[in-house]
Amino acid sequence: MGHSIGTSAGSNEATTAENNFSFAQERGDNSSDERHVLAVNAIWQIPAGANRRFRFGGNRVINAVLGDWQIAAFQNYHTGLPINVQVSRNNVLYLNPQTGAYYTNPIVSGGQAVTVPVTNLVGGGQSRGTQRPDLVPGVNPYVDTASGFLLNPAAFTVPAPGTFGNLARNALRGPNFSQLDMALNKDFAITERTRFTLRWDVYNIFNHPNFSNPPSVLSGGIPSAPGAAGIQPGQPFTQVLGGTAFGGLNSTVGRLVNFGTARQMQLSARFNF
Repeated sequence: MGHSIGTSAGSNEATTAENNFSFAQERGDNSSDERHVLAVNAIWQIPAGANRRFRFGGNRVINAVLGDWQIAAFQNYHTGLPINVQVSRNNVLYLNPQTGAYYTNPIVSGGQAVTVPVTNLVGGGQSRGTQRPDLVPGVNPYVDTASGFLLNPAAFTVPAPGTFGNLARNALRGPNFSQLDMALNKDFAITERTRFTLRWDVYNIFNHPNFSNPPSVLSGGIPSAPGAAGIQPGQPFTQVLGGTAFGGLNSTVGRLVNFGTARQMQLSARFNF
C-alpha cells in the first residue's frame, strides 16, 4: 500500500497546475499513485520422478521424461491509476445580457453586437485553456464498464466564466490491473557438469484485458451561436457534447511482456556446461 500526493508531478504535468493563486487547490493524488499493489511469486517442484514421492518404478527413461518438472506462477495486481478529467475552455466568452447565455463567438444582429466579451479563464492565457470541470452534485462519475465506458460525461459541467472547476486534481481512478504469468520447466542432467533445461512460459495465461485510462478531456461544451449544439455553465455534458471518445475503454496498457500484453507463449531451451 502507498499514497503519492502532491500539487504536480513535475514539468510533464504543467497543464494541470491551472490555479497559480492557490497551491492547496492543486493538491491531489499524483499520476503515478498506485494505491494498492500485490505481487505474488510461487514455485512448485512437482513430486514425481526418481527420488521423489511419486516414482515410476525403476524405469529410468520414464522417470527422466516425466519426473523433476517445476511449475512457477507470478501474479501482478494493482489498483487503477488516477484520472485527471479536464475540459477545453476558451480564453474569452461572449455573454448576451438579455438572455444570460454564453457563446464562443460574438453575436451580431442588425449590424449591432448583442453580446459582450467576458473573461472566461482566470488570469487569462489560452495555454491554460484545458482545465478541470465542475462536478455535478449527486451524479456518479463512473458508469458500468460492461458498456465499454468508464466515465460518465453527465457528471461534469463547464465552470462559470472567471472561476475554476471544483473537481480536484486526479480525483478519479482508472481500471485495475491484473495479470497471471506461469512457467513450466525441467532440468535434464546429462553429466555431473552439464544440464539441459527446457522451459515453457505463458504470459497473461487467462488473456485478461488490462485497459489503460480512457480519454478524459471534455470538449468545450459552450455553443458557438444561438441554436448551435452546446451547453451553458452548470448544465451537464452529454456523450455527444463531451466527445465520442471521452471515457471510453478503447486501448490496453501496452504490449510489454509481463505488463499488459495479451496472452503470449515462449518455448526456450538452454544448455549449461
